[in-house]
Amino acid sequence: MNRLIALVLVATISSWAAKKPKAKPEPPQPIAMHDEVVETGNGVFTFTRMALTPNILPYLGLSGYKLNGVVRNDSGHAWRAASFKIRFLDSSGNSILLAEVPLSYVGVKQGIAAPMTLIPDYHVNFFDTPPSGGFQIVFEYGELDVAYKYRMTKPLDTDSLSFEDADILTAFVIQDSGITPAVLNKTNDPVKIDWNQVSIVDIFNASHGVTHEGVKYADAAASKPPTIIPPSAKMTDTVIPADNVHFTSGQYGGWSTAHLIPRGTDPGAAKSKTLGLFMPLEIKGVTKNYLFQFQITDVIY
Repeated sequence: MNRLIALVLVATISSWAAKKPKAKPEPPQPIAMHDEVVETGNGVFTFTRMALTPNILPYLGLSGYKLNGVVRNDSGHAWRAASFKIRFLDSSGNSILLAEVPLSYVGVKQGIAAPMTLIPDYHVNFFDTPPSGGFQIVFEYGELDVAYKYRMTKPLDTDSLSFEDADILTAFVIQDSGITPAVLNKTNDPVKIDWNQVSIVDIFNASHGVTHEGVKYADAAASKPPTIIPPSAKMTDTVIPADNVHFTSGQYGGWSTAHLIPRGTDPGAAKSKTLGLFMPLEIKGVTKNYLFQFQITDVIY
């Protein structure tokens, strides 16, 4: 009897052991990565506390890795936007195909650090093993937060961006994409602006036809009706080069306007350059040609 009981116990234990679930595999663990200092041409951005952290995709039954870290603007300048690309590398230091991730970093003050999670959330998944050669971050493009100071040089040489004669009083604001004139008609007759004769002269001395407020972007290059300023009335408008209006297709596309002063790698090179607004005005049946010219006296960035 005792022998029979022993045999039954052995069989039961063996059966239970065979049915015992296997231990779950260890989940992926964070992998510390190296810091990266990225040159932009206008100083550096520093990427620190970098790590590949687990990125679980339960709906696919998969797990991979996402690159996290902290980004700090050490460039010495403020940026409106900066874009980078991450290249993941194999053990030989070669870029892994289909593993280049764009990063857009917006509104970056000098010396400010922020987690990469504030950057649009891109994932790169390595479902078998993480990239054995680590990663490399490269600067793609960016826009410095630039401010310009101006003075008028024509038709009057003055620090004030305004002009007055017997017929008109004008004042100007120069913006990122165009020039905003306010024109007061001092006469007892209407003043006519023929927009098809107005032009902007850029910092490279090239002349551009213009468009202005109230004109659809799609009609920027088309002929435009004149504007009439009644006696003793004021007109304020914003004038931009017609060929600075662009349409981009795609999900995130649409109409946009380029900067009046191009943003290059050396914004300081614009100092002492001039912008011009050529604005013929018909006053009492006679066309008076006004050229308003503005010199860049300082570039702050």
